[in-house]
Amino acid sequence: MWYSALTVLSICPVTLTRDVPTLLPLHVHERAEIPPHYTYTGEALATNTVLKLEMAIVSNDIAGLRRVVEDVSEPHSSRYGKYLSKEEVEAYLQPSQKAFSAVDKWLKTYGIVPQKITYAGDLIQFTVNVSIANTMLDAKFATFKHRRSGKYVSRTLSYSLPHALRRHVQYIHPTTAFDPDTPISLSPRISSAPVGKNSFKQLTRGLPPSCSSSYVTVTCIKDLYGLPTNIATMDPNHLSVIGLADNNPDKIDTKYFIQKFRPDINPNTTYTFVGLAGETSPEDPNTSSFEALADVSFTLGTTGSPVSFIHSNDETMDAFLVIAQTLLQNNTLPEVMSISYGMDELSFMGSQPIAINTCNAFMALAARGMTTLVASGDGGAAGFGKEDGCTVFHPTFPSTCPYVTSVGGTTLTENSSETGVSFSSGGFSNLFPQPSYQTISVNQFLSNMGDSNAGLFNKTGRAYPDVSAISNNMIFFFQNGRTVSGMGTSFSSPVVAAVVAFLNAHRKANGKPLLGFLNPAIYQNPGAFNDITGGNNIGCNSTGFMAMNGWDAVTGLGTPNFASLVNALG
Repeated sequence: MWYSALTVLSICPVTLTRDVPTLLPLHVHERAEIPPHYTYTGEALATNTVLKLEMAIVSNDIAGLRRVVEDVSEPHSSRYGKYLSKEEVEAYLQPSQKAFSAVDKWLKTYGIVPQKITYAGDLIQFTVNVSIANTMLDAKFATFKHRRSGKYVSRTLSYSLPHALRRHVQYIHPTTAFDPDTPISLSPRISSAPVGKNSFKQLTRGLPPSCSSSYVTVTCIKDLYGLPTNIATMDPNHLSVIGLADNNPDKIDTKYFIQKFRPDINPNTTYTFVGLAGETSPEDPNTSSFEALADVSFTLGTTGSPVSFIHSNDETMDAFLVIAQTLLQNNTLPEVMSISYGMDELSFMGSQPIAINTCNAFMALAARGMTTLVASGDGGAAGFGKEDGCTVFHPTFPSTCPYVTSVGGTTLTENSSETGVSFSSGGFSNLFPQPSYQTISVNQFLSNMGDSNAGLFNKTGRAYPDVSAISNNMIFFFQNGRTVSGMGTSFSSPVVAAVVAFLNAHRKANGKPLLGFLNPAIYQNPGAFNDITGGNNIGCNSTGFMAMNGWDAVTGLGTPNFASLVNALG
């Protein structure tokens, strides 16, 4: 099965405690300053403290893999839809023999035998005493305290590598990279206020009758975007949603949801829990989370088919890398994956190689034909809600990775059938350059907006979101059938994932390959989306970006129009 736990590929590492002379010359590889949300305790780590470190080794042909992804995702290419196998992707990702030998020789000098984390060998791990780590890396590992949580971590503000090794190593972690001020952010801001019996009111003329109440149901979603009424029959592994940390759904509330809003399907239609580290589902409606129930309920309800809930206990800055790398170890992947978590790109300043490596892992998944949807965030132009004191706009990750499809949010209003919602995060990356597939659309937006927000964002960065969907006043069940409503792009990403699942089902029925990485195709077919021209995403004491004709940094290309998408992509 594709969801098997990550396999460790070699014997346990050896930790050496004897003194070994430094191999000179050493050159600084990474350095950092203490983030504002951490304090230096003044305490050096005891020399016998054991560190568990990971090393990312440079792949032998990441540029070649990038060209493959461009070809298999480009509708006019002769290679369109001809995705790679697991082994073919690994051939691009694996380091060169020269890199392997250089790293192995260096580690053996200190008595270290590493473990492979990935089959390709581009990510390894090893344990080492602080005394040896400080010597081999010319580092000063010490204790730092997180101001808010009081948690202590071991870090160094710089580390070095032999000159001959630097070109073979992307990074060693955890060294100079500090986790964000808060754990991986949840995208939704969900109100737990019960929905009253008399809270429904008539909205705009022109909306489907199913959208005539104050709250959005899956019936409204299907009618709003013209989705098929028949069930998108598929293997539950084909459509997956991600859960992190202690966020879990429960089958009692998802069953309430199906019985209430999808009485036309089997009431036992549910999700399969997949623990990446072997964890099992608690299945406790008293401890289930808004986030997980929102993700699962709206994928289940919109498609009418089982889904897979992939869970990881990780909530650190490399949580997305862990997920992507774990999936890559399996022979079969989900066809579509929705992620409703993220963090501000600012969290990676000083540790950009981790973000780049994570994005490359998403690129590798795209090479194998998987579609990855990511909620853009709920802080408007301020990213994940870091409104206080921000003087420039904060882009969010992994939405800014060029190899995922970022999903913003819309709302239904009394003045317009659908408009950009104020909390929909969008903007421009400070880490990743603008990919060629969006140049025409984004340049037109920049031209239309003129000097607005000048100096607050990076005009040459990867622009996001790519598309959007309804994300406000969403109704579902929580903790033993309590009816609640919520808001957030955590709803819109699962909705678009469901749309892609329907499109894939249509393509497969006609003997066509999966859509895979969407962006090159959708930017060539902007007319397949409902262009949203109203709304803005406030942030950093500004009005943020404005929705307008064509692509914009609030709603992307717009919301799905299923009939048009079938004509363009089906």
